[in-house]
This record gives sequence, C-alpha cells and structure tokens, in this order.
Amino acid sequence: MPPTLNTTNVIVGSTVQFMAIVRNDGGGELLLAGGALTLLPPGATRADGPYIQVTTVGPQTIGDGVSVVVNGSWLAQSTVGQWSAYMAVKDPAGTWVGGPATPFTVTSGPPMPTVPLAPTNLRAVAVTQTRLDISWQGTLTASTEVERAKEAETFRRIATVAPGTLHFSDTIQRRRDYRYRVRAKSGAGVSAYSDVVSYHP
Repeated sequence: MPPTLNTTNVIVGSTVQFMAIVRNDGGGELLLAGGALTLLPPGATRADGPYIQVTTVGPQTIGDGVSVVVNGSWLAQSTVGQWSAYMAVKDPAGTWVGGPATPFTVTSGPPMPTVPLAPTNLRAVAVTQTRLDISWQGTLTASTEVERAKEAETFRRIATVAPGTLHFSDTIQRRRDYRYRVRAKSGAGVSAYSDVVSYHP
C-alpha cells in the first residue's frame, strides 16, 4: 500500500513525516533482505533514479498476516515540483520491488490547508468477550472520530482520538453485533468516512 504523509503540499525548508506499511498477505513467511522508504524528485524514474532513501530497514522475516510499520521524516529540499514516495523491498535474491507511490508537491510558498483523507483499512479485533480493538490507517496529524452502531441502531460518536493515534479500545456487551466507522478531522475540515467494519460474536 502507498505511504501516508502528514501533508502532500510541502513548503521548502519544512519537514515531512512518512509512514509506510509492509504487510505479508501470502501463505507463509516473507523473507526480506532489506527495504527502504524512498523518494523520487521531479523528473526522476524508478528505473534510473535519482533516489532519496528516507529510512532503511534491515533483513528480517515477516510472518504470515503480519505488518511492519516503517516511519521516517525528511527535510524538504530546494527542488520544487511533483515528488513521489514509495516503499521498496529487496528479496533474498537481491531484486528490489517497489510498492505503490504517494505523490506530493514541494513548493516555495506557504501550503494551503487541505482536508485530510479518509482513514483506510479499518479493523475490529476481539481481545476479550467485552473488549474490541479498533485500528485503521490514516494521517498522523489529524485527530480521528470513532463512531459505533450497536445492532440496528444508527451510528453515534463514541470517541475522538488524538493526532498520531491509529487505534481505539472499545468496551462492548456480550453477544451483540457492532459496526464501526471513523473519519479524520483537522483544522482544514473533516474527511469522508472510512468503510464500515462489522463485528459479530
């Protein structure tokens, strides 16, 4: 999946925060010889570069269904224009494979506030019979509103979590069905809702 950024309109001299996720959705362990959260400046290509490595990861084994979060920050350089960020991983044979990219713009003027994107990959995992862990992927600089609907009831907000928090622990009743959705909120506005995730005991 493409990396998430705290902003996609970056002013020269400011710092951008990145988060990428390497997830093993295969049928067994995933062996990595390494990886790098990578930037391409304007005019660069994946085939020829030039490349800027924000964060590198060492060799490791990722279990089936396990995700590895890679965070990094970068001080915007004087090259203005359209950039892109992506996560690249190297297999044991030494072949680099790049994931989907997130475009962003470096400008010489103050960035305009932008409404955050809707959170994605919403999940609800039972920890006990009366507790669910709700998690999602989204921007690191916006707060997140968590809404819940029990049985046939309508959604209502049950929490607003701070920027940088991508999970929430909810106390529930036994043998009840629940649905959840979340949306990001910043000073620029409120995002669209995420997809709805359901929990059936």
